[in-house]
Amino acid sequence: MSSLALPEALLFLAPNCAHCPLVLDALARALKEGRLGRLEAINAVTQPREAERQGVRAVPWTRIGPFELSGALSPEEVRRWIQRATEGTGWSDYCAHLIENRQLDRLL
Repeated sequence: MSSLALPEALLFLAPNCAHCPLVLDALARALKEGRLGRLEAINAVTQPREAERQGVRAVPWTRIGPFELSGALSPEEVRRWIQRATEGTGWSDYCAHLIENRQLDRLL
């Protein structure tokens, strides 16, 4: 295990979301492998106030370290975002992700 602090992850999901189980599985695998320090999963349908407080507009919504990511993430993308969060890198990639996903308000 690395001497770097492990990032934490937060996932908002919904019961009928086709992409949510894939993201949850990738995050759970990373937790089991020791690449995440903590994982919290919240059902946005049963916890709408918490989802609203976090600014969640669609699921899956994932925060890995400082990076807030909306939409489906492949296991490889989850792995890369965890690596970036662990190393404290990836800010230009994050800005590009926000632009690509039309989230300029978060960028500003």
